[in-house]
Amino acid sequence: MKRFSSGPDSLNNDIAPCVFADSSGFRIWVATMGGGLNCYDKRLNKFIYFRHDPGNPASISSDFFNWAPRSIAEDQDGKIWAGTKAGGLNRLDKKTGGISGFPTPIPTLSGWKFLTPIQKHSHPCAMIRITP
Repeated sequence: MKRFSSGPDSLNNDIAPCVFADSSGFRIWVATMGGGLNCYDKRLNKFIYFRHDPGNPASISSDFFNWAPRSIAEDQDGKIWAGTKAGGLNRLDKKTGGISGFPTPIPTLSGWKFLTPIQKHSHPCAMIRITP
């Protein structure tokens, strides 16, 4: 076990309401209260930070995350979903690093069904999926 506290080359905030290990087996995602989404890559032994930038619509929608054990989830396509506090839902593509935001409330999309639970290892997550 490795212990991290905030500081250079570590978590950028000590308050972390949600921690999630993705299916890769080497990435640990940490939602923080004020530090955005932190991703620890065990292979590289370093953190990658996803922070809100008001001038960049492709950044994560908020640096504050919900106090919910499943604020972060992974779908069957390997994309990371993160629900922020008052910033909406974010989808992160691990391959490209691209972020798509879905503000709260999610706008109606013509011809789409809404909000079916993401299933991962037979137990539902408190996240949503928009399916055609």
